[in-house]
Amino acid sequence: MPGNRLGENERSKLERELATIRSSAKPVVFYEAGKPADFALTPLAKYQKLEARPFASLSEAADEYYANVELPDPEVEKLVRRLDKQRERVQELADEEHTNRKKGDYVYAHYKEIEHLLALAREGKSGELEKPGVKVGKIDKKEKTIELELP
Repeated sequence: MPGNRLGENERSKLERELATIRSSAKPVVFYEAGKPADFALTPLAKYQKLEARPFASLSEAADEYYANVELPDPEVEKLVRRLDKQRERVQELADEEHTNRKKGDYVYAHYKEIEHLLALAREGKSGELEKPGVKVGKIDKKEKTIELELP
């Protein structure tokens, strides 16, 4: 209801209630594990399990809270997210390197056999490529490529 519609009796009752609220106000800071978790004008049921320390004024309670609370820095959060993405990418590259290293080691260990198979393919002797453990995949004469599945 707008204030200009209140009767004298209603205004005086509202003033008494506001005075009661002001007189019972006891600013507190709520602590969790020794660190400020929040502050309020009066104790709150929401924080009944936390330690509550009274202060003389709401300003002092706010000063205590903001002097000891660590507020997140948006720039730091952005950098942390970027670092997490970079770490993820480094792990992907390390996995890829491991796979490619195994392939390279296989080619190096079987170099003579692979050279022989390539020579047969160059000479057009694709029928001779089939050996135990060697499976001929796709042969593209136009592109001059061959796919072999080796053990």
